[in-house]
Amino acid sequence: MRYIFFISILTIFLSTLGTKNSCQHKQSYTIPKSISLDKLYINHNPAISHSPYGYVSDSFYPIGWSLSGIYFAYIIESHPGAASPPEGYNFQMFIKDATNDSIAWNWSLKNESQFNNYDHRIVYIEEIWAKYKKIFSKSLRNYDIIQLWNNNLLIKLPATINQIRYDAKVAKTMGISTLTNSPEIKAEKVIFSMNGLGNKTVFNRKYEKFGIRNSSVVGLILSPFSRKSVLLKITESRGWEGPPHKLSIELIGCDLINL
Repeated sequence: MRYIFFISILTIFLSTLGTKNSCQHKQSYTIPKSISLDKLYINHNPAISHSPYGYVSDSFYPIGWSLSGIYFAYIIESHPGAASPPEGYNFQMFIKDATNDSIAWNWSLKNESQFNNYDHRIVYIEEIWAKYKKIFSKSLRNYDIIQLWNNNLLIKLPATINQIRYDAKVAKTMGISTLTNSPEIKAEKVIFSMNGLGNKTVFNRKYEKFGIRNSSVVGLILSPFSRKSVLLKITESRGWEGPPHKLSIELIGCDLINL
């Protein structure tokens, strides 16, 4: 694992030589490949009891990093659980600033009236990408995003990179839900650590309503152009009427050096 970071830098750097000054004019983009949240979550939590009904999961599509190593682009599709499509469906593209963990740009399609042309079918990323590709490509070029052609930059935690061990833990404050009379998360913190170099709280949130059963940081995606990264946090929320429960993803910008 310790060599993944440097191999990734070399591979992508060689493939993008000469593009830095012409990226905004020549870079083209294709539909990104998804990463299975179910497998990541289940493999990261072998000790908990997983529902036999499976999960209703977000679809996560990493696109790529900017040449500056600051911005990371990705897509999240949220799918309806008990609701009939298109209700409950949400398509969002984000460009995240990993330096300050903010959203630099985003685009969404979630209003039911916007799906009239889809005859109330479940909308697929292929249809949306084909219809709005010009908007997506323009914004990705504006931020000099270089598309990653595979998911090899996803590193499961804990991991050792360049002889430094990285890990992230979720500190949870639990409470008892009055609806289900079962323990659920009412506040959580994500603590990112580097062995021998310290640790830092990179995420801190309180929840007004219950419903979150569990939360895990399953891995990180490194920038091949800097020491920036995004942590992948998967949250398991209670289903509308019980199982199957919902898996959603949130990305947290994190610097591997500045703790």
